[in-house]
Amino acid sequence: DFIDIQAGAVVQADAQFISIFNSGTLTSFLAVDNAILQGGVSNTGTITGTGVSIVNNSFVNGNISNTGTIDSTTIGLLVQDSVVDGNITNTDLISGSSTGILIENSAILGNIENQGTVAGSSVGLNIDASTVNGAVENQGTISGTSAGIVVNDTVITGGIQNTGTGS
Repeated sequence: DFIDIQAGAVVQADAQFISIFNSGTLTSFLAVDNAILQGGVSNTGTITGTGVSIVNNSFVNGNISNTGTIDSTTIGLLVQDSVVDGNITNTDLISGSSTGILIENSAILGNIENQGTVAGSSVGLNIDASTVNGAVENQGTISGTSAGIVVNDTVITGGIQNTGTGS
């Protein structure tokens, strides 16, 4: 089971400004591929398989929020070549066999906030060739065997604030 929103699709938001809400179990993936979400993504359940992907010029007009579990065989949360006009927040677990969260060639117009655990076997949070118009705030744990947080060729307007654990 999966949620796959593909090229040209426009998904409207509900009254809470959420376009996709998962409170169950997705064993394959949740993907937004070259599409527009007029609200955010909220996971309170479990997503396994290849995790959550926002890719190929997609636009999310809202927050990406995880209060459940995203446990991926690759990257837990991937935002690639896309825009998120909101915050990315985690209060539970986002993990990937390589990277917990990868932001690549993208713009995050809010904050990236962690109060839970973001973990990858290599890197916990990797931000590459992107812009974060807010801050990266960690009050939980961000970990990887190579690095907890990697930032490359990226502008983070609000800086990185760590009051949690990074390794």
